[in-house]
Amino acid sequence: MEEQREQQPRYASSPAYLDACAEDEVNLLDLWRVLARQWKVIGAITGLSVLGAVAYVLLATPVYDAQAVVKPPESKYVEALNIPDVSQISSADIFAKFTENLKSRPLRQQFVDENPQFSSLRENLTENVPKIKEGVKNEVGSVFLSLQGYDSKLVADWVNGFILFAERRTIGNFSDGIEMKIINQKKNIQNQLQIGQAFTGQRRLDRIALLEDQIIIARNLKIFERKFTNSSAMANQSVGVTLNTMQEPLYMRGVKELVAEKEALEKRKNDEPYIVGFRDKQESLAQLDAGLKQLQAARANAHAVTVDQPAIEAKMPMKPRRMYALALSAVLGGIMGVFAAFVVNSVQASKAKIKD
Repeated sequence: MEEQREQQPRYASSPAYLDACAEDEVNLLDLWRVLARQWKVIGAITGLSVLGAVAYVLLATPVYDAQAVVKPPESKYVEALNIPDVSQISSADIFAKFTENLKSRPLRQQFVDENPQFSSLRENLTENVPKIKEGVKNEVGSVFLSLQGYDSKLVADWVNGFILFAERRTIGNFSDGIEMKIINQKKNIQNQLQIGQAFTGQRRLDRIALLEDQIIIARNLKIFERKFTNSSAMANQSVGVTLNTMQEPLYMRGVKELVAEKEALEKRKNDEPYIVGFRDKQESLAQLDAGLKQLQAARANAHAVTVDQPAIEAKMPMKPRRMYALALSAVLGGIMGVFAAFVVNSVQASKAKIKD
């Protein structure tokens, strides 16, 4: 029993604990007395801090922020740029290029150069680069474009105008690339036709020379009409009778038939129908010409972006934040005032001791 009593802890009601509490209360009371005695110092410093903040708020030039939100365009606004066998562009492709153009510093500079009303923002665009941020979570696919400036209307107009400018540049980039591909394909087909036409004419002359030789042979052999040989074969087909003379010498056709073919070849003035794939190439050229017309219309009707939220003129400046500045100045002024109060009290106490 005695051991258990000795092991029992001492509770807060012990005399030492009560003395410590009393000492803390005295110290806190002393601190409060110091603050109460130096209230003028605290009030003066706090007041000066608040007055400084008021002066800053009244004298500082307001800074406004304009922000727009854009998203990828709908597919129907991109389809006009898809030319068969030439280009296949998606909304994601064209929006990625648009975002890249938004970040282009030379493009921003060109926009200001072409729009004198934004000349006052030239320095602002050097020091305060427009912010471009991609959306997160439920804003996936969105891009935020914001700019700060001293004129709320001018800043909002710049953001909206630059979005349109970047969109036109994006459409122009894609259109120029597609047009170049069409032009190159047309040149390639036209070169093929030109080469084919040249060689077809030469092949016609070669055929005439061959026929002349075969005519001489046929006359020497006195073969004036087509004669069939054992190498000829007759085959019955569902559409009629077909003569197979693949192994038959050309002069066996007879002088009459050979001369008729030679005269027909000599009279021919247009070799285009006999160029290999001539009609197919003509059709391809017609399709490419139609693609160019479609592309010209697409330049005005296609869209590279959907403006989800245009920039609007801000009513309140983002800088300076008046209430925040005043509240912060009051808090900091109060802290500095309390510190100054203790310093003044310490100096006064030191002087009092020296006098004593």
